[in-house]
Order: sequence, then structure tokens, then C-alpha cells
Amino acid sequence: MPDISDISLVSPGFIVRVTRGKEAGRLFVVLAVTNSEYALIADGRRKRIAVAKKKKFKHLEVVSGTTAAARGASELELTDSKVRKILSAYRCEASTKARKE
Repeated sequence: MPDISDISLVSPGFIVRVTRGKEAGRLFVVLAVTNSEYALIADGRRKRIAVAKKKKFKHLEVVSGTTAAARGASELELTDSKVRKILSAYRCEASTKARKE
């Protein structure tokens, strides 16, 4: 998927991959959209919810349009543990799909 250049392409709960910076290639969950340029993201490990990373949309790539809420956690009750489980489940799904192909 292409980099995000429009705020309408992402919403809280989406799983994204960072394309630039020291976190490049790592997966995160979008916690909030702060304005037309930035999103707050966390992975539950290095970047916890309490100190979420502020990242520009142009440095993010949506990898799963399925929100975290659809994966069993609403945005209101996300914890670091739930974020880690959501990302782990996504990684397992992606690796299973890759093996089947």
C-alpha cells in the first residue's frame, strides 16, 4: 500500500508500518489522529501508550485496514498488553498467508 498522504485514509485502531526514521519497518497501532499531518502511534513495547510516538502521515503505510476494535479491543480500552497482542496476531496472520502463497 502507498504511504498515507490523506487523513481520511487512517483512523484510530489501524495497523501501520513506519517507512522513515529509526522505527522504519516496524508495526504500530494508530491511537489518535492529532491534526491533518500527525498521528499518535504505539507498539506496546518500545513506544507505550502513555508516551505514544507522534509521526507524520507521509512516514506511515497502512498494512491493515482492519481496526484494533474489530480485532477485539475498542480504542477506549486499549492497553499496552492489548496492543502487543493485536500486533502479534497480525504478524501471525501475515506469516501464515505468506507460507500459503
